This record gives sequence, C-alpha cells and structure tokens, in this order.
Amino acid sequence: MVRSHPSSGNRSTATARLLSWVVSCGSGVFLGMGVSGTTIFLMNRWLGDTLDDDARMLALSIMLLAGVAEGGLLGFFQWRVLRKLLPGMTAKSWIGITILSAVISWGLGMMPINFFEQQVTEPTVSSPLWQVLLGVVGMGLVLGALFGLMQNMVLKHFLPNQWQWPLYNMLGWGVAMGWVFLGTTLVQPEWSLPSIITTGAIVGGLGGLSLGGITAIFLVSKGGLNLT
Repeated sequence: MVRSHPSSGNRSTATARLLSWVVSCGSGVFLGMGVSGTTIFLMNRWLGDTLDDDARMLALSIMLLAGVAEGGLLGFFQWRVLRKLLPGMTAKSWIGITILSAVISWGLGMMPINFFEQQVTEPTVSSPLWQVLLGVVGMGLVLGALFGLMQNMVLKHFLPNQWQWPLYNMLGWGVAMGWVFLGTTLVQPEWSLPSIITTGAIVGGLGGLSLGGITAIFLVSKGGLNLT
C-alpha cells in the first residue's frame, strides 16, 4: 500500500483555502456591486437630476445603506475563510469593521458603482481615457488604503507584522477599479437596467477576484495559507 506524503495533503488543503479566499472575495464584491448598483440606478431614476436639500439627504442615506449592504457582503464572505485560518476571529468584529469601511467610503462619494450611472447620463467624456483611468485607479488606491487600515484594527490581533495588509488592499482595489473602468466604457445610454446591473456585477466579480488574488499573497506570506 502506497501512503501519500503528509505534506501533499497539507498542500492540497492550503491550495483549497487559497482558492476559497479568492472566490470569496470575488463573490462578496460581485454581490455587493450588484446590490449597490441596483440601488444607485433606481435612486437616480427616482430622484432625477435636480435635487433639493431634502432629496440630497435622502440620496446620501440611501448611499450609506448601500454601503452597509456591500460592506456586509464582502465582510461576510471574507470572514467565512478567515475564521478557519485565524481561530478566534468573530463575525461581529470583521464584518462590522468592513461595513464601517464601506459606509465611510460611500459617505466620501467614492464608491465605484457611481461610474456606471455617470456613463449612462453623461456618455460624453471630455477628458482623455487615460486620465479617467488614472483617476479611477487612484480612487481604488485610496479606497483600498481605507479598507486595509480599518480591517487592520481587527487583523493585528491575529497576525504579526500585519502593516502590509493596507498595502495589498491598495493594490487589490486599484486593480479592481481598473475593471470598473472597463465596465463604464462598455455601458451605453440605451442599455436596460438588467444589462447595466449584469455588467456592473461581472466587472465587480472580476475586481473581487483580483482583490482576492492580491491579498492572498499577504496571507501566504504570513503563513495563514501555508503552501509549503
């Protein structure tokens, strides 16, 4: 009888965890952008272009609720993997800090899904595409830094030298926002709501997979996804 080398099973388990993390990030962003994209699109159709003070406050409240939904989904899917890698991490701590990060981002008006509606209502962009791309990626870097720094408040209790987490999140969200930019260039004014939502969700999923792949490098380097 041939017995497999123990390290082979460990490697298989670690690889499965790695894939689970990447897919979880992809799923979280995919669903989050689908929900928030639908919310923003319907809000803009309902409120119209001209907003008074009351309408602006209502729009802000809706955006913050969308942030709760997106942050909650991403945080939940990430926590499902992290709870196995980092025993003791609670759903309340990780999902809570991720929701707070998303809400702050929405409050600052930096959620990527806004670009989809802008493409529909303002299809003509005077700035060169490369300048728009730089702005979008820059937004992703800022958003990633915010997420990484805030999530780090929880992560620091489980991993040493976790200061690199914000850096990997910056890179991950920068690439993710590049996918969002691609989506904005595809959307046309005559597209139906389902088409816009589908496009937003697809590029959100690709962005989430990119985020998962890049942040997985950090987890591997810290031994959380031990592949040796």
